[in-house]
Amino acid sequence: MAGAVSALFLLDIKGRVLIWRDYQGDVSAAQAERFFTKLIEKEVDPESHSPVEIDDGISYMFIQHNNVFLMTAARQNCNAASILLFLHRVVDVFKHYFEELEEESLRDNFVVVYELLDEMMDFGYPQYTEAKILSEFIKTDAYRMEVAQRPPMAVTNAVSWRSEGIRYKKNEVFLDVIESVNILVNSNGQIIRSDVVGALKMRTYLSGMPECKLGLNDRVLLEAQGRTAKGKAIDLDDIKFHQCVRLARFENDRTISFIPPDGSFDLMTYRLSTQVKPPIWVEAQVERHSRSRIEITVKARSQFKERSTATNVEIELPAPSDATNPNIRASMGSASYAPENDSLVWKIKSFPGGKEYMCRAEFSLPSITAEDATAEKKAPIRVKFEIPYFTVSGIQVRYLKIIEKSGYQALPWTLCGSQSSPMPLCRRLFRTFKRRLDGGRSLTSPKIFKSYVETFASVLRQCALDSRLAALGLALHGHALRAGISADPSVSSKILALYALSGRPSDRDLLLAESRRTPGLFSFNLAIAESVRSGDLVSARQVFDGMTERNAVTWTLMVDGHMKRGDVADAVAYFESSPCKTVVSFTAFISGFALNGLHHDALTNFLRMFASGLMPNEVTFTCILKACVLAGEFDLAMCIVALIVKTNFDRHLSVRNSLISFYLRVGELEKARAVFNETEERDVVSWTILLDVYAQMGDLKQARQLFDEMPERNEVSWSTMIARYGQSGESVEAMNLFCLMLRDGCEPNGSCLASAISSSAACGNSLFGSSVHCYTLKVGFESYIFVSSSLIDMYCKSKAPNDGRRVFDLILEKNTVCWNSMVAGYSCNDLIEEAEELFKVMPERNVASWNALISGYAENGHFAKALETFDKMLVSEQMPNQMTFSSVLLACANLCSIDRGKNLHGRIVKLGIQNEVFLGTALINMYAKSGDIESAMRMFSEMPEKNLVCWSAMIQGLADNGYADESITTFDEMISAGVTPNDAPFLAVLFACSHRGLVDRGLQYFNSMEKVYGIVPKAKHYTCIIDLLARAGHLWEAEELIGTMPIKPEANALVALLSAASLRDEDMSQRVANRLWELERHNSAGHVLLSNTYASCGRWRDVAKVRTEMKLLGMKKNVGCSSIQTRNQLHTFFSWGMKHPDSLKVYEMLDLVMSEMTGYKLPLTSALLTL
Repeated sequence: MAGAVSALFLLDIKGRVLIWRDYQGDVSAAQAERFFTKLIEKEVDPESHSPVEIDDGISYMFIQHNNVFLMTAARQNCNAASILLFLHRVVDVFKHYFEELEEESLRDNFVVVYELLDEMMDFGYPQYTEAKILSEFIKTDAYRMEVAQRPPMAVTNAVSWRSEGIRYKKNEVFLDVIESVNILVNSNGQIIRSDVVGALKMRTYLSGMPECKLGLNDRVLLEAQGRTAKGKAIDLDDIKFHQCVRLARFENDRTISFIPPDGSFDLMTYRLSTQVKPPIWVEAQVERHSRSRIEITVKARSQFKERSTATNVEIELPAPSDATNPNIRASMGSASYAPENDSLVWKIKSFPGGKEYMCRAEFSLPSITAEDATAEKKAPIRVKFEIPYFTVSGIQVRYLKIIEKSGYQALPWTLCGSQSSPMPLCRRLFRTFKRRLDGGRSLTSPKIFKSYVETFASVLRQCALDSRLAALGLALHGHALRAGISADPSVSSKILALYALSGRPSDRDLLLAESRRTPGLFSFNLAIAESVRSGDLVSARQVFDGMTERNAVTWTLMVDGHMKRGDVADAVAYFESSPCKTVVSFTAFISGFALNGLHHDALTNFLRMFASGLMPNEVTFTCILKACVLAGEFDLAMCIVALIVKTNFDRHLSVRNSLISFYLRVGELEKARAVFNETEERDVVSWTILLDVYAQMGDLKQARQLFDEMPERNEVSWSTMIARYGQSGESVEAMNLFCLMLRDGCEPNGSCLASAISSSAACGNSLFGSSVHCYTLKVGFESYIFVSSSLIDMYCKSKAPNDGRRVFDLILEKNTVCWNSMVAGYSCNDLIEEAEELFKVMPERNVASWNALISGYAENGHFAKALETFDKMLVSEQMPNQMTFSSVLLACANLCSIDRGKNLHGRIVKLGIQNEVFLGTALINMYAKSGDIESAMRMFSEMPEKNLVCWSAMIQGLADNGYADESITTFDEMISAGVTPNDAPFLAVLFACSHRGLVDRGLQYFNSMEKVYGIVPKAKHYTCIIDLLARAGHLWEAEELIGTMPIKPEANALVALLSAASLRDEDMSQRVANRLWELERHNSAGHVLLSNTYASCGRWRDVAKVRTEMKLLGMKKNVGCSSIQTRNQLHTFFSWGMKHPDSLKVYEMLDLVMSEMTGYKLPLTSALLTL
């Protein structure tokens, strides 16, 4: 039976849970209350109602006996008849044991009730609990049993929830009392039901096998608050204890005795049925002024003392489903209309005690109502709030005693309130510590001094856990120095952790250096962690080698650090040498492989961990799911999903987030949405994962819609959207979103600022980038490396390398990323000498450093230097990547060095990256520009995946080499393959049409750009069309197009028309030349063409005039350049150049050739003499 139902509830006549047994973990007590509330709303007598009800995927089956409801809840399909038969059998058994099944008999004997339920769920009837033996102990009267009447409890020696050998230098216990209030009020303002649901949450960090005793309120405290209780106990309902609690002690004297588990757990959950006054009272009044307008007035009043303050108050009221045009005003906080939930939401961030606020909302209603319109639903008013340091029930902890045979002293901390958080807990700790200092108590006793140091370390520990308390922690460090306790190991370790968090690297490094003088495992591990975090693996190895004692944390840090740096071989060596392999170390090992793209190795080691008997944790599952997707092992991924569900790890929010990401990556959008919708407590990460995957898939529209629906956004979600917009080329939208983020009051993090700066650089908006720079200076983010690198990149792309250099010089601790950004900045501005000087003094170079210099050479025409630098890179044993090969192939293409290009092609094949689209495109471009069009076409046909850039390179290569028909055919094939073109392939195909003389075909392509594909032609496209018309003899059409085109024509367009007109129309040549001088006076090609036009007409005076003008303007023909490679050596020659060492031999050979050409007359009618 236990496998059929999810949970069994025993409820009182008002629907409050008396006893609850959870079997599957997928139904909560809140859902049982929700069902009973819906039962009341239907206004049907429960006794005459159907015993089976289905709501929100849960099947409820219940029966009523006297004033008790017995109800089961199940999410899976089950036999309703057998379950109802089982409930009736439970009634018979309880009547046999208790004589009468009533609420009081259940309260007085709840221990026996739990035992009976467990046996009946397993076997259908009691197996071990004999009624005759227990009859003298079971009481049906409403009073408690005496201690002497209780049978002894059998306790085994084994403690399954706690392992032996646990040791802490600091023994601490944290206890939080958290309560929530559930109140149901009718339309007349009368409270129908009210109860308080509470929990005692503990965090224990205790050594050995301690026994804890915790005492709650006694009878005097309850009476002082106007309550009554039976005997000496608090009137608690639905008590649920952790398995570590000894139940007999609590039933007798309300003392909770237990051996606690290590870490966090719920010690006890409870419910109080006492009538309570609502902390926040809400009254709503609805007025219909006409059939087309409705007004809702809401009053909220706090009914607790002024010294307390409710936070995060949210009041949700129902609104008509057809309401429109909301007009909402609130005297405090903000209010909005949520049409998707048909509700009015009023949010108040801070609500002090004894205050009253008001909200008014007006809605328009449709004047015509459908005949089949359904009646309005009776939806409740929901109020959510938090009140720190306040319990509605008045529950208090009398004492917490910790007994352990070693006799150590532990520090207990208690927090009472509606919700616990690190910030208020640390403030409470700090106030406690401050009271101890203000008391002026002498610390002469060693015991008192030890307690003082332990308290101080506890406060520091809380400061180190929360970055918001870093300033408080630094002040406490000063106190520790003055008090002379900073050298204490427990204090110094917390100070080290604090500075590791504070973002002050110089102070952190100084403290780490001092800590090494006083060896300690924690100090050494922290030193390794900080070295790894800063990327200094050399220092990490030095600390590791100097350690005489190492634990699992030490080995894990070294493995994790080398994996994150990309040193996989060293990480494997450290892992295999580790004598203590744990789940954490395996997880670091597996995630390292995934981080470096070795996904199959990650899967292999996951199976290895599983075979060794270690159970994965939530972090392992999160990592391995992603590795399965990237490795293409979808069958294994589904097996892991099944394992997650079987081991109940899908309850962890982080794992559910990974499941959402997994389903989205494999295209199961419905399953991802289902997991997302089933997640009751979604955090910002859940929403961010969903929108990030949508953005990665290119569906920015859906991602933006999801982003707008998020109930809460933090800096990560904002940063994700801004970064994705920037990466997708929508830089303007990224900048707009950044401005919206600031208006929304969310402070951007370093990643967000870097994305905003990069977006401004991409679209050339240096003003926006400078504004963001000012903001980074204001908020103190200028020291973040990625922000500084983005600023350098932005200024250099804005043609302001000097400003970028100023940012670079202000960085106190430069890393390789900053150096690379500055070298790349100089390179892209053709400041090659500055880039070379900076490259020479770099303290450390990586692949990106060499790429910055090589790409700078290649993009600025220094192709020979690019090849020379690449050779130096290979000598330095630095492995080139795709970016490196792309830049070097570009240099080979421009030098027509096909032999060197083929050598690079061989290297690429040897590395196994020839199928990468990025490199394949570079190889096609190299072969095409070198004239080997067959190799280019073979490379293109062998590529398994082709993108738009790849198609464009092939079309352009064919056109450049005179294969116009093949170029046009390839363009048509691209369109047929479903690839949407941009302006680049259109430019190539127009060039092909121009050289092939296909006027009609070229004009057809040109007109389709804007009409079919929405691409606005650029000046280069107009230049191709003008050249096409001019070559075909349509000079008047070409000249008319220049005069009517919507943008300024290029000089090359006028040169193309001038070139064609010089042979046919002297007057047009003069007009075009004059227009060319207006556009670009120093255009040497235009002067040469005009001179040839005059020469062809015999106008030698005008030829001489043009020559004189060119001399006066300092113009000359562009210097010709040619390159040849012999015996793996590249030779470059310039016209009339003497820089080559064999220049004299070359010119002697030229003189010999010229002498043999004696008798040949040069036609001067179409040539410009040498100037």
